[in-house]
Amino acid sequence: MAERSFGIKVRNFSGLDLTRKSIELPHGQWSGNGGSVPPEFIPQGGTAAWESESDGFGTGTEGRAIYLSDAGEFYIHWDNPFVGSNSFDVNVPPGFSRTFGDISGNNVWVKLVFESPE
Repeated sequence: MAERSFGIKVRNFSGLDLTRKSIELPHGQWSGNGGSVPPEFIPQGGTAAWESESDGFGTGTEGRAIYLSDAGEFYIHWDNPFVGSNSFDVNVPPGFSRTFGDISGNNVWVKLVFESPE
């Protein structure tokens, strides 16, 4: 098991289809021998999951995924450094909401939910 990992499970209740604009992984590697990347498409009502992990001794993992929708961008950034606190930043278009769980620990799986305006 990697020293540090960060997994994200997205539930898309935004009422919109999300199409991947870009992904970056400045630190670490994609889990599953490189196969656990943010998908190109998350349909409305669908789920998606991915994970990144450290790739050496004394390292962490950090990445971002940006998705486009008819309402604008859904931005996700995660960081699980070898030293220091984890961070998780999520920005959604105006009127939309996002909720997520605990991001603490060396090997994190967080559930992220996008919801439509009420």
